[in-house]
Amino acid sequence: MTAAAVRVCFYGPTGSGKTTVARHVAERYGAELVKASEPLHRLQRMFYEVLELPVDGQDGELLQFLAGKVERERPGWLAGSLTRRVREATSPVVVNDDCRANTYPAFEALGFVFVRVRSTPDAIARRRRADHTPVDPRHPVERGFEAFRMDHELDNSGAIEHTLAAVDELMDGLVPMHGSGVGHRVR
Repeated sequence: MTAAAVRVCFYGPTGSGKTTVARHVAERYGAELVKASEPLHRLQRMFYEVLELPVDGQDGELLQFLAGKVERERPGWLAGSLTRRVREATSPVVVNDDCRANTYPAFEALGFVFVRVRSTPDAIARRRRADHTPVDPRHPVERGFEAFRMDHELDNSGAIEHTLAAVDELMDGLVPMHGSGVGHRVR
């Protein structure tokens, strides 16, 4: 990672708003979104293609199963895949929105800044995406966030405009605004 590079990991439970925040950062700051679960999403697409069924979004149950199965069969494989993709990133700003306990050590070793995204259960329920099948909140993939280092925290319980303003304030503090073109907001 060069001196000007910034790596930010937004973490929290499913439905807390991590993806919305990460997409905002990618669009506004020209960041590259590198998802630890990208290989699992490819497997999900293959699964539905074989069954000749459409899939619009995320099948939470299948993704949880795949994450557990991959970790049992090839411990550390997802973390290794993530590490390779982060190192190959072409943008000096890299964001992630899907850190889980099995990939957390890789994010830490790669020098990510950890931002906990919090939201109330009511807000999560109101915002539930129609393209997601439910996840089991007791599944091991959905636990362990309290053990993660928290460098910053975002409250995503209210209006999205307030959350995104807080994200911009955070990113403006993390991303150098001068030098090699890093951090220039795209308007």
